[in-house]
Amino acid sequence: MFTMTKNHHINQNPRHAGIIFFDFDGVIADSFAAAFAVNRLIRPSITEEAYRRRFDGNINESSTEAPGEAYHPEIDFFAEYGPRLSRCKLFPGMEEVLRKAAGANRLVINSSSRTDIIVDFLKTQKIESYFTEVLGNDAHASKVVKLQKAFADYHVTPGECIFITDTLGDIKEAREAGVSAIAVSWGYQKEEPLQRGNPAQMVDTPKALLAALSAFAAGPGARPLETESQ
Repeated sequence: MFTMTKNHHINQNPRHAGIIFFDFDGVIADSFAAAFAVNRLIRPSITEEAYRRRFDGNINESSTEAPGEAYHPEIDFFAEYGPRLSRCKLFPGMEEVLRKAAGANRLVINSSSRTDIIVDFLKTQKIESYFTEVLGNDAHASKVVKLQKAFADYHVTPGECIFITDTLGDIKEAREAGVSAIAVSWGYQKEEPLQRGNPAQMVDTPKALLAALSAFAAGPGARPLETESQ
């Protein structure tokens, strides 16, 4: 039995029986440069390629340092990252995706960033109301555990859910929880590592993501999302 504190409930209105889970960084927030800059403070010699590879699995389980490299564990990642994130932008087109998806589904963020800084970003961007709940790294380090807790809380099955992500690690965790993943190519990892995870679908633009989510939303008990062609 586990307890999750720190989860943040926002929009309580019930919609579609299932849930669309969103990763936050790299899917909603254009935050790679900010996160990489903080990692360079902690690991001055880390390269962009090496940093991207850390997301092949759960970022919390990636190696903290390589033999012989400079490493500054005394630096608090989130203390440095929070102010930088506040200056980041929403990916163009994602507000429309979230607005239309929220009209037919529960949206839940499942992220390795801290809940409070995510919520601050959502408020700044005026998109907080689209989400039913935010599950940050302080809720649990494992995205599998957070998915399973959401299944229990909202009385849904894995087959009634989908996970939108930009990392191979998330695709693996979604699969472990029995959830299909849609991978987006504009985030922390590019198409090659994402394809290795064999996602249910790969999309290159928010417009394509909206179309993919329309198929999910058109399932039993839900209404299709409004798209430009409707």
